[in-house]
Amino acid sequence: MKSFFGKHPVIRLAFAGAILASITLASAPASRSESSRSESSRSESSIAKHARKVHSKLQKYRSGSYLHLVLRDHINEYGALGALTDASFSFKDSDTNAVSNIAYAEVGQVRTDREPIGEGSEHHIRTRTLVLAGVLVAGAAVAAAEVR
Repeated sequence: MKSFFGKHPVIRLAFAGAILASITLASAPASRSESSRSESSRSESSIAKHARKVHSKLQKYRSGSYLHLVLRDHINEYGALGALTDASFSFKDSDTNAVSNIAYAEVGQVRTDREPIGEGSEHHIRTRTLVLAGVLVAGAAVAAAEVR
């Protein structure tokens, strides 16, 4: 019995390429839907991970702490932290005094603006400044002692 392709290897290669291309095209839509599912689950898991990070960061602050929140839609919120729950927290806006519940996933960043607030607070000297000044004075004293 003779082969369908005969003695021509070019015809065999062309036929094998056509079969391989049809298999690839037939399986392409299935692989795209699987990859889109994995990307959506990946983005959902990254949002959940970010929400857990925000929750743990907010737990470090006392209720009533003044915070600066940058939401995911780039809106800046300033106000006081309220009660924390598993899915959200209450936040009292400093401009309107309105209390709102904000989901952890909506928060992009949590900041504490360490700008002085209130009368007389601009003259507050931090411990770090005192330590740095003490080191400079001690270094100057040692240098002066060695020069003599």
